Amino acid sequence: MTGLYFLACAELVLCIYSLTEAKIDFINPSSFFVCVFSFSSIIAALYCHNWEQVKTYKWEATWIILLGNILVLILGILVKRCVPKRNRNNGNFGREVLKISMAKLLFIIIIDIVVVFLVYRYVRGIAIKYGDASGGVLSIISSTYRDVYGHSNVVAAEDQMNSLLRYAIYFLQATAYVFLYPFVYNLLIKKEKNINNVLCIVPTVLFLVYGIICGARADILKVFISSFVMYYVFFMKTGGWSKKNTKKLLKTGIKIAAVVFMIFFLTSVIVGRSAIGNSIIGSFALQIAGYAGAPIVHFSQYLQNPTLTVTPGEETLSTLYTFLQNHGFSSINSIKHLEYQRLRGGIYGNIYTFFRRPLHDFGVGGLFLFVITFAVVMNYYYYRYIRYPSYSNKDKFGINLICYSILFQWVAYSSIEQIGGEFLSVSFIIRILFVCIVYEFTFRIRVKQNNYGIKKL
Repeated sequence: MTGLYFLACAELVLCIYSLTEAKIDFINPSSFFVCVFSFSSIIAALYCHNWEQVKTYKWEATWIILLGNILVLILGILVKRCVPKRNRNNGNFGREVLKISMAKLLFIIIIDIVVVFLVYRYVRGIAIKYGDASGGVLSIISSTYRDVYGHSNVVAAEDQMNSLLRYAIYFLQATAYVFLYPFVYNLLIKKEKNINNVLCIVPTVLFLVYGIICGARADILKVFISSFVMYYVFFMKTGGWSKKNTKKLLKTGIKIAAVVFMIFFLTSVIVGRSAIGNSIIGSFALQIAGYAGAPIVHFSQYLQNPTLTVTPGEETLSTLYTFLQNHGFSSINSIKHLEYQRLRGGIYGNIYTFFRRPLHDFGVGGLFLFVITFAVVMNYYYYRYIRYPSYSNKDKFGINLICYSILFQWVAYSSIEQIGGEFLSVSFIIRILFVCIVYEFTFRIRVKQNNYGIKKL
């Protein structure tokens, strides 16, 4: 296991250097990418003695992960130096709260409730038809649906989710992130505790309910990541980008993260994923190790016994292939869920860090080209539109921040799984279009009153 211990030490050094060089700018993509890999590597090194099936760690895995992190870090530094440092303090906010129309908010909430109900009815129907969920217990419905729909191809064509419901879900997701934006700024930053600002969290909660119904706990973490990014940017823009403010914010962030991870752990019972262990504390630690540390080990296990590539991009571009298949443009079966690797006893895992899917699909050269493209695009977007937005883009700062908070999930998940398929797809473009439409409807279109007293858009 020497390679794993070396990786953990090297990643810790890189983490310290990246934060120092970035002046503890915690949400710049390169620094956060290195930090999450450092955390995961340390967890894996500390917990690996509990995984009896892990006897060795391939040095090839060590060098790929380490070189990938160094490349991301160097490119982040270079992109930062190339972007003009202007408008350092504020976007188009900082003085007034964001105005939210109660009529629009209630309209959105009603639509979201209808969408969640339709999703529940569909999921329950699939669970009853293909499994044993007639009792109506949510944990059984969620786990059955996840097993028969998400991890197999046994669902007949006539029972596949129709396009209208898919687009309704895109709309639900868009409202969750758009209304998270004023909730964070108005309520958490400006401390404006009126009913409009409090109700802004309802679309986000309904989106999380949808995720739990479908057995997708990951949405809890993704929403937390996006809300943290928004809060961080608002906090720094209003108080100044300084190490002191960053340290103050991180203390609060760590406390909130602990609560979120506990909620994530407890929802395992709701979605039918019973915790493993002799106690709640032991089970919680096991899940943290399984999600944060195990992917580092699984990547080594994959390199010891790699699978063959059948279709170019079958793992990295799985969401794109699925979209094309659902709309009749392709008959290729992509690989959404990867093979399981055993750690000990009955404990298995199938998440392999950021590097597994592109390495499998494109080889070592293609992997590093993928890493270069990822690092350049993410860092340019951050420094050009978030950290140093130009005055000509100040009116677009809100939508840019929402989109960046969604893209940042890719960075935050990098040490766990390659979720790039969610962003390298047609469905992501559609999701962003819905975000833009909901944003324009919420903040741009005003309800006016004509001479007859009739309200119109």
